[in-house]
Amino acid sequence: MGDNEKFTILSNVITTRNLILRGFCGIYLCAFLSFYVQAEGLFSHVNGILPPEIESIKGNYLHDQIISFVDRPTWIRILKIFQVATFPAIELICIAGAILSFFGFVSRRFCILPILTILWTLYFSLVDISKSFHNQADDLLLEAGLVCILLAPGLSLKSYGVSDNVMMQLMRWVLFRFLFASGVVKLATGCPHWWNLTALKHHLLVLPLPTNLSFYAYYIPDGYLKLTTAFVNVSELLCPWFFFAPIRSLRFFAFYWQIFLQLCIIATGNYGFLNFTIIVMLLSLLDDSHFQSDKYLGRTNFRKVFSFILTMIAIFFIMIISMIFYKVTFNDGKIDVTVLFTKNQYSDIIHQMIKLSPFIMTISILNVFLQSCIAHPEITSAKGFFGKLSKIIHLLALTMIAISLVGCSTVPHGRLHPDTNISNTTIGKVYNDVFLKYHIVHEYGLHLRNMRSERLELGIQYTNNEKIDQTTPKQWKEYDVTYRPVNQNHSMPYAGLYLSRIDFKFFEAVGKGAKLENNLWLASLIKQLLKNNRAALKLLGHENLLKMKMPPKHIRVIFMKVSYVPREDADKNNGLWMRKILNAEYLPPMSITSNELDELVNKLRIPKKKEKETYPKLLNFLKQTRMFLEVADGHFLVNGIILASFLIMFRLKKY
Repeated sequence: MGDNEKFTILSNVITTRNLILRGFCGIYLCAFLSFYVQAEGLFSHVNGILPPEIESIKGNYLHDQIISFVDRPTWIRILKIFQVATFPAIELICIAGAILSFFGFVSRRFCILPILTILWTLYFSLVDISKSFHNQADDLLLEAGLVCILLAPGLSLKSYGVSDNVMMQLMRWVLFRFLFASGVVKLATGCPHWWNLTALKHHLLVLPLPTNLSFYAYYIPDGYLKLTTAFVNVSELLCPWFFFAPIRSLRFFAFYWQIFLQLCIIATGNYGFLNFTIIVMLLSLLDDSHFQSDKYLGRTNFRKVFSFILTMIAIFFIMIISMIFYKVTFNDGKIDVTVLFTKNQYSDIIHQMIKLSPFIMTISILNVFLQSCIAHPEITSAKGFFGKLSKIIHLLALTMIAISLVGCSTVPHGRLHPDTNISNTTIGKVYNDVFLKYHIVHEYGLHLRNMRSERLELGIQYTNNEKIDQTTPKQWKEYDVTYRPVNQNHSMPYAGLYLSRIDFKFFEAVGKGAKLENNLWLASLIKQLLKNNRAALKLLGHENLLKMKMPPKHIRVIFMKVSYVPREDADKNNGLWMRKILNAEYLPPMSITSNELDELVNKLRIPKKKEKETYPKLLNFLKQTRMFLEVADGHFLVNGIILASFLIMFRLKKY
């Protein structure tokens, strides 16, 4: 059987696999750099808001020490054995991860199993200590990054791995779960904004970190925004099912659909590297036929016509389903869209879809396994019976791992509906004790379960007056913020691939009643700002380093309701995007000697004993490196290095 005949049974994915691995190295590079930029302000023992307390590996015997390490296997604990303090260890991990991922991004020769494994373990060590500043982008990167380890070749990128097609299926499953969960929870919560299709207009106002484009999108006519809301629902609930299609033209159709959706999300919101991770994962829907000539793959005109017809049928099917569930009307040149299904009908359909999806995924993996046994070049070209058998055993082992991951992912996947929730079963306990603990499988869509109808913000204000005069509001000045739309006349930047953890934390702080006991980290931030700490000032915005020459006397936190200004006002006054509707006090004015501030900080149980720091040359190197890299805001650093990496990549390709 020739190569062309084999590929009609099993799609070749060497180029696609290498692009995915290279793309994930780029995502890792952004993730490590984003973490590094904020690490000093968030996690250092001297200047950090919530310094982590890492327990050393304990035990009198080797067996006990191994058990102690396995309970929390991180590079930070390993470095502590060599007497490296926690924060220098965090910086070393960030730098090592950034260097390795940079090489993997600019040169595919480094996109191999050992490198991808090290990158995963390094980033796992950082996520493990992030805790309150954890983000769902971390979850998706770690879960998809584990699939990349299973997908990565040993040492040669040219070899067509015997399990590559199986791992492509597993990558699609992770992608499906993320998108499907994001779609399910929106309507499952019963939020009226999603049911009357006004959710997108509210979302453009209340999303965590809006961009300038979200302001203009907010003023698109309501009918078009309703239509777009319905499009988002169809994109997340219906389109992901084409990921499982055995016909490549349908997967290509789903690929471009989702690419369009992700680019729209990137344009209207700053979600860091999250949506770029999804874009790289979407490459798993392709195969090498997308990048190579049809002649090489032996495709005929008949197959082209057949693929085109199937795509048209898929589009027609989606249109029919959309017409069944949504009604679009035109009246006096205006568009209106209404939902035609009830909450009970939606619940019943979702219930069946949740139960069906793991079964379809398992069948898909088994189908690819059988195809690989029959037609994979690594198996068919193996010499002798035992040579073929060893390849098949290797394929079988990795297929069983893939099916096991699908099985354990049914626990968080089943939580989307009460009738499919299996958290209290044996497999649910295994998930909580092992898979969740080691960030192997995650639950998605949690951040979408509470749709906000208004934008609430927390602002930090300071004064240099020794005594507070309640009748003089002008004595208070606000700290500059880079990524949150708090200040009037403040442009909302495009953060790109940079993930600002502190700004996402501010967004989370005003949710669920904005209870103070859930936001005690604010007290630690205030204490650092009262010291005029450079690391804390940089977290809020690089401009503060130039503005704050002396420590303030008092700091308070205000609770604001914020809204977009009318469109015409923004056109008249360039840069005027937001206006404050409500301005109330959230935390009273506090000074560095305030007893109330000390009481709040003590509740955080921050380690007070300073760690012993060794290796002065290492500490000096880390200090000099940070001084060199802290010249600009985080998004300039991360996006600048990514741009430079692309230039180096193209330069290397030229030679």
